[in-house]
Amino acid sequence: MDIIICCFYIMTSLYLENVIIKMRKYRNLLTRDKINKEDIIQIVYKTGSVRKDVKFQKGKFYAYNALNKEIRYEEKEIYSNYDLFCLNHEIGHLQDDNSNRIFFFSIMKGIERMVFLPLYILSIALTFLYSSIFQVIVLIIGIVLLIFAFFQLYFICKYEKSASVYALSVINKIDIDIYEKFSDVCLKQQFLMELLEVQIVLFWLIIVG
Repeated sequence: MDIIICCFYIMTSLYLENVIIKMRKYRNLLTRDKINKEDIIQIVYKTGSVRKDVKFQKGKFYAYNALNKEIRYEEKEIYSNYDLFCLNHEIGHLQDDNSNRIFFFSIMKGIERMVFLPLYILSIALTFLYSSIFQVIVLIIGIVLLIFAFFQLYFICKYEKSASVYALSVINKIDIDIYEKFSDVCLKQQFLMELLEVQIVLFWLIIVG
């Protein structure tokens, strides 16, 4: 079984590498076409005037923080079509967050990264010293990580796609097909990276078990 998982891991990694190459290609195409800085500022003020509960913060990357209803956007002198898509994508997350589901998934991701993943790695290391004690712990934490990972896969399929659909719906550009291709490879990249995590967890569950 571990050989099968290793084969799937290699295939997934190779496919992910191809997806990343395409993502960089489409990003470069979008970055090539510049837009007015006022267009970005207008989107920020327009969204902020409609949604009084949201805060916009300048940062080093684009992100939506569901914990405090905050959208971060890059501070630049020159913006491009890439920035236009990213900002509208994060606003799309805001549109989806009325039911606080994104908040719930954000909490899950934080717990997974800060609590269960370090414990899983530590338990695997300790298994080689105290196998009988930590085998059960590895099994329990591994199952929890798999549950978290499948929730994240669902989140990517539903909410990341929904945010991209929103971004595409408000962008009125002749070269919309470039946006669509970029959106598609970004979703694939996130999905494949989460899938790799599932395979790694499964591999060590089998090895330790």
